[in-house]
Amino acid sequence: MPLTADVVALTGVEATAYVGLSDGRVLRTGPDGDWATIAEAGAPPRALLAVPGGLLLATDAGLRRFIGGRLAPTDQPPESVIALALVGGVAVAGTLDRGVFRSEDGGASWTASNEGLPFRGVGLAASALAITADRVLVGHGLGVSQSRDAGLHWETAGAGLPVPCGPLSIAASGMWAYAESGGRLFRLDGETWVERGGPAVALLGADAHALYGVDAGRRLVWRSAMPGAHWTTYDEGLPPGPVAVTAAAAWRLAAVETGGLWRRPTSAPPPVSAAPSLGPVPPFWTGGPAEVGFHLPVPAHVVLALDGANGSEAARLADRSFAAGSHVVPLVAAGLPAGLYQCRLTAGAFVTSRPLAVLRA
Repeated sequence: MPLTADVVALTGVEATAYVGLSDGRVLRTGPDGDWATIAEAGAPPRALLAVPGGLLLATDAGLRRFIGGRLAPTDQPPESVIALALVGGVAVAGTLDRGVFRSEDGGASWTASNEGLPFRGVGLAASALAITADRVLVGHGLGVSQSRDAGLHWETAGAGLPVPCGPLSIAASGMWAYAESGGRLFRLDGETWVERGGPAVALLGADAHALYGVDAGRRLVWRSAMPGAHWTTYDEGLPPGPVAVTAAAAWRLAAVETGGLWRRPTSAPPPVSAAPSLGPVPPFWTGGPAEVGFHLPVPAHVVLALDGANGSEAARLADRSFAAGSHVVPLVAAGLPAGLYQCRLTAGAFVTSRPLAVLRA
């Protein structure tokens, strides 16, 4: 789609996509692909977020809320917002130097929410937000923090990222969280960030089953969120230099640095992985609250169990049918002795396992 101004913000939700332009206009499109101007922000948007009944726009002039295309009042909006996300009806805003704010009324009023963040958010640039199936994550200069209650309370999300992180991008695909810094890609497995290896790629975003990034040749690439995946080019017909990618119900949209917006049907690749996968699995367990995750491309009867060093089953975590998609199961195995176990996933004829060490005081 040719535009008279550069794309500076891009987001999609269900069947609708929104684009913020360098001249301050905000455009919206539906499944038919036609675009219409819905707001004049007065300054280039830094971030966009669709909320029930309206749209939030973060600009250098502040956070603005549009309802029905009209500017609506906002009580104590946070300043210098650089990232926005919606978590179960709660809007979460990351700021340049004041941590995180949240709103439970579609952006009409805001409160600071920095409990558990480094320095309680003071001077903290919360530059990236991502949503998994069970948590919201915020990226900042000291790593990644997570919240399981829509941003009310925060805690460190795993260890293993380089510190200081420098410019940090985060994304979520299904139950998995990813972080990228300096072209190095990490995935959160339990309580540890594990580097995924491969060529240097700048992470742009993710959808339900794939990650998108830019490789050293300035090409758009994608990789499945499943373990063992590799980056594959995804730039047929797209000029070099993508700067943003998002997905709506009918289209994937890409903005490029030379201007313009490009689209591709969501029915085109990347495809959903054809094999089940196991993870995240915590590498260590001391008996406290923990979960084991897995993904099914199709419905299947699943047995999830812990096997001891002699190969015999020591504990069974699940034995029932599951729908296609990503799932988590509580790690409950009271009285299990300390030692090294294999967490085994059996889904139909498919079997895989990952190590898990049980530690006792």
